[in-house]
Amino acid sequence: AAREDLLRASGLDVTYLRPNGLMSNALWWADEIRESNQVVDPTDPGRQAVVDPDDIARVAALVLTEDGHVGHGYILNGPDALTAREQVETLSDVLGRTIQFVDVTPEQVAKQAIQHGTPPQLAEAMQNLNELFRAGRAGVIADDIENLTGIAPRTFRDWCERHAGRGLTTSRPRAACAGARPPSQGARGFDAATLNRTHRVRPTLVSTTSPRLRKGRRPTQRESRAGPRR
Repeated sequence: AAREDLLRASGLDVTYLRPNGLMSNALWWADEIRESNQVVDPTDPGRQAVVDPDDIARVAALVLTEDGHVGHGYILNGPDALTAREQVETLSDVLGRTIQFVDVTPEQVAKQAIQHGTPPQLAEAMQNLNELFRAGRAGVIADDIENLTGIAPRTFRDWCERHAGRGLTTSRPRAACAGARPPSQGARGFDAATLNRTHRVRPTLVSTTSPRLRKGRRPTQRESRAGPRR
């Protein structure tokens, strides 16, 4: 909110694109899947309506080339609100292998992060974010993508099928580095790389634009509440 207030005060023409979470965050699980055939995650059973980055790009291209979007914000999400466990089940099906889901708590993640050198304030912020996800606060589904582009957002399964070859199926040794710990199994002992992967990206994208509004599309609920555009 403070960042958006700053942008409003700047006088720039700004449109806010607000994805709940990215389907591409699943790539953070790639090393775990290759090395131990498991995914460790602290957000289950919360649901997230993750979005394909390609759909974000389509919306960004639209608002950059049409008038009428200045000052408005759009919620960008996929068609389904999925738990992390459901995402892993979809990956298992697409990859043709059984991937174990290991449920840990946000508190466990924060404590382990501090033990591996993460500043306590950052670890606390990670815990708060993961607790928000775990409570399902990122499961909101809006229809802004389809209203804006005329095309329904892609599903997580579709994203998995298009990206299954990006290192998820081939074993690869972990690169050695100073201070690295070997990966360990189970919910009570997971490595620093896993801790980093459990901090999901939830970006706010900003476009400074002077676009044109496409005629004939339905207004979103957010737009209807906000009134006429500039």
